[in-house]
Amino acid sequence: MKRSLFLGIDVSKGYADFCLLNADKQLIGIQFQLLDVEEGYQSLFNCLREVYMSFHPDTIYAAAESTGRYENHWLDRLYSFSKELPIKVARLNPFGVLKHRQATLKEQITDKTSSRSIAEYLINYADQIEYYKPDDLTDPRSFLINIDLLVTQKVQLSNQLHNHLYNNFPEILPKCRNGFFDYILRLLEKYPTTSSLAKAHKSSYKNIFHVTEKEWYSLRERCKRNNVREPNKLIERMIRETSKQIRALTRQIDEMFDLLYEELPKEKLEILRSIPGIGKRTALILMCTIRDVKRFKNTRQLISYFGLYPVTKESGDGKKRPYMSQKGNSMLRKYLYMSALVACHKDPYISKLYQNLVDR
Repeated sequence: MKRSLFLGIDVSKGYADFCLLNADKQLIGIQFQLLDVEEGYQSLFNCLREVYMSFHPDTIYAAAESTGRYENHWLDRLYSFSKELPIKVARLNPFGVLKHRQATLKEQITDKTSSRSIAEYLINYADQIEYYKPDDLTDPRSFLINIDLLVTQKVQLSNQLHNHLYNNFPEILPKCRNGFFDYILRLLEKYPTTSSLAKAHKSSYKNIFHVTEKEWYSLRERCKRNNVREPNKLIERMIRETSKQIRALTRQIDEMFDLLYEELPKEKLEILRSIPGIGKRTALILMCTIRDVKRFKNTRQLISYFGLYPVTKESGDGKKRPYMSQKGNSMLRKYLYMSALVACHKDPYISKLYQNLVDR
């Protein structure tokens, strides 16, 4: 370790700052900045080759924080340099680097100080860090992030629609307790308010699937009795357009999940789907998030990575109620929660385990 060098990389949009230290945390050369282009990668390689020829280190440890894909170009290139130079590359959790910076009382944050903090973090924890390997799931994971953004948008629109209906079409809300199904959205596109449905023809239900004549007549009669508001074209247009957007987002999300499923290894997905409660989408998210389960030493690390552990705060003044950690992938936690609910009802062993925990 004494003959090793440590390269800290602070990645920004379009460029990165570099700091090279020896094992005694002394600066080698000067801190420098390179653009995230081919010329920058070549300059980095030339610099590291010169350093290697001058100092002959056993290993050059290099690391960058995970910054949502901006670090990928640098990590991939550094990994390719390992064919000619003794380089080990790591992708670091920003939370760990932040705590290290706070522990060393370094509150001033600039690109230069950040790159140095990363290099110092490498020196202190070089033996505990998992070093970089090429990731075949980078693109699927980015694709999954896009799906998550669409899901978030759909939830926001659904909440907005629910508020509009509460004020302008409360008669339909009992049918929306479990979400806005497609037939409800199509109904709202045609009849967005109480007043519009009150004027609908008796036989109009035939154009809307999953609505029986009895349900239609009952709903229509309630709207007639409660129709005390004047028609509002702005509100009607808003509910119609929101319903159309939710339907379009639902189709888009379904199509994207299907496309992602076709791109991933079927054998591994089927193994995941054999677990009680794990469906198609949860299997996709698990595979993209975990990548390789062997990178976790034990189940505790995996649970911590998901953020599925309780946090308890105690002090001399008392003890606060435990709460679930907010760290980890929120999308994965949401799908695992639903999978656990299904497993508790469908799988005898998990159902019994769940009941024992509840009784305890």
